[in-house]
Amino acid sequence: MGMTYTIRPVETDDIESISAVATKSWHHTYGSIYSQETIRQFVERSYSWNNLSGAIERDSARGQRLFHVALDADGIVVAFSHVVPYDDEAERFGVISKRVVQAMRLALPNPPEKIYSMLFAESAHCPHIHFHIVPRLYTHPIEFRGSQIFDFNGPAVGIEVVEEFVTAMRDRLAE
Repeated sequence: MGMTYTIRPVETDDIESISAVATKSWHHTYGSIYSQETIRQFVERSYSWNNLSGAIERDSARGQRLFHVALDADGIVVAFSHVVPYDDEAERFGVISKRVVQAMRLALPNPPEKIYSMLFAESAHCPHIHFHIVPRLYTHPIEFRGSQIFDFNGPAVGIEVVEEFVTAMRDRLAE
């Protein structure tokens, strides 16, 4: 028999656990792509007490809660889901993704062979969507095409490379 989990709206007391889950998942998912220091800095900023407490406060003020934790049988937080709603998000997707793809082509030091746009909508009851815009370089092995791109473990890069790319993207999108 499988494990049983309880899903409930997040509470302020969950902040430390959410940060721990985020740290573990970021290291597991991106540890071969980004340096450990880059991940540490990102998680520290993104999952800080101030950021999470603000998100919890905004979520608590909504009629429908969209920030949840999953607890194992011992009451330990093992996962979280944070959905941020935007009005007319799906309609804006095409316009926004086109701008981001154009900016990415200009911001990357080596132009990609392709840029994938992947859309994830996980629930019919939740209008929120996630989209990933992922460049595939000419040097990526053929077995990592399409959705397999998420399995590609390229070389780790430092925070400086990430910051240069982010700055270049910001500049292109501001034009």
